[in-house]
This record gives sequence, structure tokens and C-alpha cells, in this order.
Amino acid sequence: MNLLAVIDLLCDITTRQSDLLKEIVTEMEHTRQVSEEIKTYYREAFENIEKDLDISECRLRDVNMSNAHPAGTPGGFLNNEES
Repeated sequence: MNLLAVIDLLCDITTRQSDLLKEIVTEMEHTRQVSEEIKTYYREAFENIEKDLDISECRLRDVNMSNAHPAGTPGGFLNNEES
């Protein structure tokens, strides 16, 4: 998995987290008491997203960083230049 694929995967997971939080807030705004069904739905959704994050972190360990530019060098992470 290359670095761009990792970044894309992490962005997708983070977007899903944001979408879930928006759902929770909306649901909470429309009800004063939260049913057990809703709690279970959100708990399971959150756990699935957390599992995806854990898997992506494991995959990051397999990324070959030898082609990455160190910060402060041309194409590095602190520069706006593309590598």
C-alpha cells in the first residue's frame, strides 16, 4: 500500500467518523431520552469504525518509508513542494 492510498484510507475513515457524530447530534437534538436501540446502533457503528482505524494503523507499519522525503528537504513534509 503506497502513502497516498494510506492517506486516502485514513481520510475516508475520518469522514465516516464525522458523519456518525453528525447523526448522533441530530438524533440527540430530536429526543430527550435515547432508547437502547439507538444506543446499540451508535455503539456498534463506532466500534466498527474504531476497528477500521486499528486495521489501518497496522497497515501503516507495512508502508515502505524509504521513498518518503524528510521534513525540511525538497519535497519534504514541511515544504509545499510535491515529491
